Amino acid sequence: MVNKGKTLDTYALSSSEIQLGYRYHVNETHTLIPKIDFTSTSSGVMYTPQLGLQSNWDYGIFTELKYKHEITVPSNSTKYIKQKSQYQAKVGYKATKALTFQLEYDYHKGLDDQYYWDKHDFKHEIEFKTYYKVAPGITPYITFAGVPVGATVSGYQLRYRLGLLYSF
Repeated sequence: MVNKGKTLDTYALSSSEIQLGYRYHVNETHTLIPKIDFTSTSSGVMYTPQLGLQSNWDYGIFTELKYKHEITVPSNSTKYIKQKSQYQAKVGYKATKALTFQLEYDYHKGLDDQYYWDKHDFKHEIEFKTYYKVAPGITPYITFAGVPVGATVSGYQLRYRLGLLYSF
């Protein structure tokens, strides 16, 4: 949802997302996670196939490496399809059965002359997440992230999100 600093009655839905994936347990420590995301916005549709490898270590520590390939099909048929690669590394700590902390680093690389940050075809993001599972399949979360201000600007800004994960 997007607000743009206005009153609460101006909130609007900015996108809808569906994720389909599977967790293949290679052994007790490693899990292979193929997944695809479908995201619909007013500007188009994004398809993001991805492959991750999650490792669960002792004392509640976990790590994950992931590759995503994002394909954006604009709703305006006169624009071209855009593609980018995203590499992601995570480290997390499961403090209790319900409470999880996670630090995530993302590197995005444009594949077709797009600008992402300061007139470069790449950008970096770092994000801190906290999840609290309140019931089976229901997990509210909050994230704080350092993200680029814009494609032609060199600065970064703080972004926060509140959300609810539902799984079945």
